[in-house]
Amino acid sequence: MDEPIVHSMKLQAKYFEEISKGIKRYEGRIFDEKRKSLNLRDIIEFTNESNDAVLRAQITELSFFKTFRDGLSKKDFIYVVPGANSLDKAEQTYMNIPGYREKEAEFGTIFIKFELMN
Repeated sequence: MDEPIVHSMKLQAKYFEEISKGIKRYEGRIFDEKRKSLNLRDIIEFTNESNDAVLRAQITELSFFKTFRDGLSKKDFIYVVPGANSLDKAEQTYMNIPGYREKEAEFGTIFIKFELMN
């Protein structure tokens, strides 16, 4: 069996904190070239953009969707964007990221489920 690959992903402080507390269980991203290298059991090092703190997590599930809305509705948006009180607000979180609307149409999306490592 291949050794897991370690991938790096930067997060805003609030999402980093939600992961550390076990509230956020999925990370949604554009399914671009960088994300195409993800595999089950690989390791993600989430880095807090505010203070460079790092959390390590193992990928337990990879799901692919045409749009963020599709993924957010299938994966229960509250575990992807915990602060959102509706599917529309959760989707808007992604659509507010510059370029994401265009990249979503071009590449689709990936939803990554993970478990924190000790």
